[in-house]
Amino acid sequence: MKQLSLIILLIFIFGFQNDGYSQKGYQVIEKAEKRIEKGDFEKALKILGRAEKMDYGFCGNAHMEAKMWIDSLRYTIHMKNGNYKLARASMDSIIWFGAREDIDSIKVRSYQYEYGAQYLKNNIKESLNNAYVTCVSHDCYGIIPLKEIKESLKFKIYDSRFYFQYGNNLNQGAEKWIDKFKASKAYKLLTETN
Repeated sequence: MKQLSLIILLIFIFGFQNDGYSQKGYQVIEKAEKRIEKGDFEKALKILGRAEKMDYGFCGNAHMEAKMWIDSLRYTIHMKNGNYKLARASMDSIIWFGAREDIDSIKVRSYQYEYGAQYLKNNIKESLNNAYVTCVSHDCYGIIPLKEIKESLKFKIYDSRFYFQYGNNLNQGAEKWIDKFKASKAYKLLTETN
């Protein structure tokens, strides 16, 4: 009985140590957040790089939460620095399992800052005629080539499984994505200016 009690005590103590260590990662993220508030973006990015490699315990949700927080902070830094492509890449890195119109709306704002809200409003309908779907690894994206400039708008598609049924001929699925996109908040934001 004494041995069993000792083993349970050791497991209990080890569990607390692991929990304390996993909390350190969140403290590092908070440190980066404070650097951002002070405008020290370069240092904040280094701290976030370190935080990304830290242990957040055994719970998968803790890892996802930390990664989402890190990617969101990177987005903030890149937007403040005017690095819109890196900001959008940070948004695309966020793991999500449901429709995230909030992320698409944030991406639209970055496109408006980069290309101009009026330009996008004037050209989105015509540009959408050339939209297509592409899949990389397990993610699919709706791509809208912009008229007159050699750039495209890129939106991550929820429920990519639908598009994998088309194999290499994703253009067949593009029509369905375009219809969904036209009903989205992101499209509404693109077609209005404030």
